[in-house]
Amino acid sequence: MKVLPILSCMIGICLFSTSAIARPARPRKPAVDGRVWYVGTADGRRVLSEKEKDKVWSIASLSKMMAILVVVEAGLNLSDKTVLTDSDWALAAGGSRTRLKRKIPYPNVDLLHAALLGSDNRAVLALGRAVGLNAPALTAKMNARARAMGLKSTSFVDPTGIAHENVSTAWEVSRILKAASENKLIAEVMRKVTYTVTEKPSNRQIVYNNTNILTRESGRRKVLAGKTGFNSSAGYCVATLLELPGFGQVSFVVLGSSGMYQRFADVQVLIAELERQREKELRAQQQAKVQASPKGVTRPRVDPAQPKSDRRSRTPASK
Repeated sequence: MKVLPILSCMIGICLFSTSAIARPARPRKPAVDGRVWYVGTADGRRVLSEKEKDKVWSIASLSKMMAILVVVEAGLNLSDKTVLTDSDWALAAGGSRTRLKRKIPYPNVDLLHAALLGSDNRAVLALGRAVGLNAPALTAKMNARARAMGLKSTSFVDPTGIAHENVSTAWEVSRILKAASENKLIAEVMRKVTYTVTEKPSNRQIVYNNTNILTRESGRRKVLAGKTGFNSSAGYCVATLLELPGFGQVSFVVLGSSGMYQRFADVQVLIAELERQREKELRAQQQAKVQASPKGVTRPRVDPAQPKSDRRSRTPASK
């Protein structure tokens, strides 16, 4: 009498196993900590990996890429000097600290490095004034530049990214990154690992290490441009343009990562996933070539027992 229950159980197990096998495999998602991300060719024509790339997200200091782009395009004179004012401190309240000082004239080239490498909020505000743009005017120019680029989800309420209402999407941030990278001056600064400001007249030195630590790596991957950002709404963010063997220029944007170094670990995970997929594609291409080769064509078989002298062609050697 116990045969029927056992048989029913075995049938159920078989049906479950069959349905599990028949179910199509879901696409594999990389183990990325960031909440949203985008990976694609620099020209934007090919998406290589993404998660909610069109989700509107706070972008913190990634905003500075647009601010500096507007300032440089407005004709920033690098050799001129700009004095930081009390208003810079008032507008930067609530943001990160600065090592710059009030009422000291800093060369604009030094402020440019402070803004992009050290993400100094006061340097951004000073650079705006250097081209005749106060904070509201600079913000308005940033929004106008975004509209001109066709970025419908990008909006700025301040030039620095302190405001949590500075928002964009991973996809649109990649467009800002590309535009910044196409400016020779901005790209040159973004690629630097470190830069030293020598303050006058005291000769005090301020060393800025690039917050995009991917610039410190040596090897096959080359950093072409990049910027980091953080506030409590955005989380830890990074946007970077890399030259990858086999892929060319690739944009990586990760928003909402949980840690300062985790955002870079996320980029490494995404790079590894790209390389894994490429290896898989190359193996498939190689296998396809083998299968497509003419069948029935074999090399002449040589009898192992045949003396070496007899294996050679008896055709006279050419002179």
